[in-house]
Amino acid sequence: MIKEIHQFCAGFAYGDAISNQALAIQKFLRQHGFISEIYSEQFYGNEAIPSFRFSDSKNSLILYHHSFPTDFLIKKIHKSQSILIYHNITPPEYVEPYNRNLAATLKRAKDDLAKYKDKFQFALADSAYNESELRELGIQNTMVMSVAGRPLNPVRKHPALSYLYDGRTNVLFVGRIFPNKRHQDLLKTFYFFNKIHPYARLIIAGGFHPSVRGYACELNNLMFELGIQNSVVWTGPITDEELSEIYYGSHL
Repeated sequence: MIKEIHQFCAGFAYGDAISNQALAIQKFLRQHGFISEIYSEQFYGNEAIPSFRFSDSKNSLILYHHSFPTDFLIKKIHKSQSILIYHNITPPEYVEPYNRNLAATLKRAKDDLAKYKDKFQFALADSAYNESELRELGIQNTMVMSVAGRPLNPVRKHPALSYLYDGRTNVLFVGRIFPNKRHQDLLKTFYFFNKIHPYARLIIAGGFHPSVRGYACELNNLMFELGIQNSVVWTGPITDEELSEIYYGSHL
């Protein structure tokens, strides 16, 4: 009988989509009487436990969040039943121009999934597209799941966000700044939108990833080349409360 349902993430960080989903799942499982911990190979934080402390057991179920290669997948899951939660893997070709080592690591993540797919009794995908990737690998026992997350409660009037209420039209994009997100297309699109709506402001909520600094420089140069630097706000990493207010204060 399964009494423990634990989760594993390659890394754990507040504000990260996978980490937030793991916290929401953990809360649900604990409310329903299961012993539930989150294990991580790196960046543990207060909510996650280093993966080397995991004890494999026939009475436990592992929910394995896959988006990055880990030794945990290879070494730790033997006795426990396991379910794959597939979050997609950033296509390496987007990253290669900026970081060849990271691109190679992402390729390994894809290769590992193909190699160790039989470790999982079932697979959950974030979207129909992700599920189609699993099917292409020969994983047939799949289902699309709703992405769990923590609700954002409106908390207004952070001093640093006073610009939200200055009368301009706020256009919001939320997501980490990474090559596959194609922020260059976003900036170019906003350039034309700004021609029609000169008082519009583009708010890009998300942090720059240190592994692709060249991409960040490319975006900054493009912004100045288009002449929209006074109409673009890069928030950097922000709290849930700040994000909630930005959602509240945005028009599009």
